[in-house]
This record gives sequence, structure tokens and C-alpha cells, in this order.
Amino acid sequence: MSLLGTIKVDLDKIDESKIFQGKKGRYIELTFAVNDETDDYGNNISAWNGQTKEERASKEDKKFVGNGRVFWTDGNASKAEQSTDEF
Repeated sequence: MSLLGTIKVDLDKIDESKIFQGKKGRYIELTFAVNDETDDYGNNISAWNGQTKEERASKEDKKFVGNGRVFWTDGNASKAEQSTDEF
């Protein structure tokens, strides 16, 4: 394990159209960024509703849903391998 953090999500900002049914429940894809600098509240993670390839290509605004902070790291974060598993 190389990084732990917390994110507080404002559920009122979740785009309901992005919720999908999986095999084991209902899901939503969120994208997050870990920033090099912290904001005025000590946060260095921001999260937003995941975007489709088309939404990114048309440069639609990100819909931010929350923020948080990294509270532990060993200094090494690895990229995850692409999974073909369904939810």
C-alpha cells in the first residue's frame, strides 16, 4: 500500500444520470486528483463525476463533488492494471 486518503463527497452534487446498475449494486464512477499543494483547508485531493470520452473531447466542465486529503504515503504510487471485470 502506498497511499491512503479520505474524500468527503457532497451527495447533492452527484449526477444521478451517472449512476449505473452492476452485478452487485448501484455504482458511480468518480475521478480524483491528488495535488502537489494543499488548499486553505488542508485538502490536496479533489473529486468529480467521471466523464465519458465524448464529454472530455467536448471540454465539458467537470462537476466537482468533493475533496479530501492524503493522510499517509510511502512515497510510491503505482498505476493499476486495466481490469475487464464487471461490477
